[in-house]
Amino acid sequence: MIVEAAGSKKEKILRMTLYIPDVKLWDKVDTVYKEFFGEHKPVRTVVPTNELHFGFKIEIDAIAYI
Repeated sequence: MIVEAAGSKKEKILRMTLYIPDVKLWDKVDTVYKEFFGEHKPVRTVVPTNELHFGFKIEIDAIAYI
């Protein structure tokens, strides 16, 4: 995980912005997000967009502290 490579961990993520190409993916994204973070709940913004580069289904921007 990039956060760990930077010397942090997922419990230190403060904020995430998730870009998805279709709002219909929201339920799946929400399920995976909750499974990944468990009790830790960073601030989250989900932005429905048009097609993402390379046909990706999600792009994530995260802010964490060390």
